[in-house]
Amino acid sequence: MFFEADLGIQSITKRIKQTWPRGYGRPIMDIGYFANIIDIGDGRGLASTTDGVGSKTIIASLMGTYNTIGIDCVAMNVNDLICVGATPISMVDYIGVEKADSLILDEIAQGLVTGAFLSDISITGGEVPSYRITFGVLIS
Repeated sequence: MFFEADLGIQSITKRIKQTWPRGYGRPIMDIGYFANIIDIGDGRGLASTTDGVGSKTIIASLMGTYNTIGIDCVAMNVNDLICVGATPISMVDYIGVEKADSLILDEIAQGLVTGAFLSDISITGGEVPSYRITFGVLIS
């Protein structure tokens, strides 16, 4: 028995595979892993992944402390790369918030830095979009 999510993932998979080139730049592995390796020529590959902390942000909010979710975010991404045989070296972050709060962002950054040091990687950039929804309209 298939669930809606299964059907949706099958559809997404079928469509995104249409973007895969045949040679240079092609994914080496099939879809189904938490990371993939892209052929960059000369027998070399570049691993790519993305992961987030999802529901852990709810727990952080309930606890009123955000300094551990950055560590977890780095760890999840590093783990996904290791699982496909890659050596993690760097990542970019994405912190989506409804309203920017400098103290919370600083706590998240502390965790990201701790996670990066523990994982021996660099964080080379990222994005912090802030938005708010009013009367069902997205306002940037």
